[in-house]
Amino acid sequence: MNFNDRFGKVMTKNLKEMNYEILAKETCASLSTHEIKYIESGWTKSIAMSMLDIYNKFIPPSLRKRSVFPFTLRIDSLEFLDELNLLEDLLSHYCISLGYKNISDSEITQFLEFSEDQN
Repeated sequence: MNFNDRFGKVMTKNLKEMNYEILAKETCASLSTHEIKYIESGWTKSIAMSMLDIYNKFIPPSLRKRSVFPFTLRIDSLEFLDELNLLEDLLSHYCISLGYKNISDSEITQFLEFSEDQN
């Protein structure tokens, strides 16, 4: 998603150079277009969150500094800000979306909550 910002344009250009065309650009353009596709497919409600929002909202800060992810944040490094900006750019271009029926908003929120105790 977010194909029209600088990062998205570079990503699209690089994929095109590898003869890969993103055919679903319109339906994957934003969080709202992801949600709309579920509603139009018959789901009662839908939710879409960028990976950056998920990272910021659901991953406890204590886990962000561990090596449980494919990246490591080196707080004491001079490269930290550059790496964090790249990470934020990358995570803002991917999302998780789902459609649901017969479940309340509070139940879906509880389902999505991340508990550090589960690890």
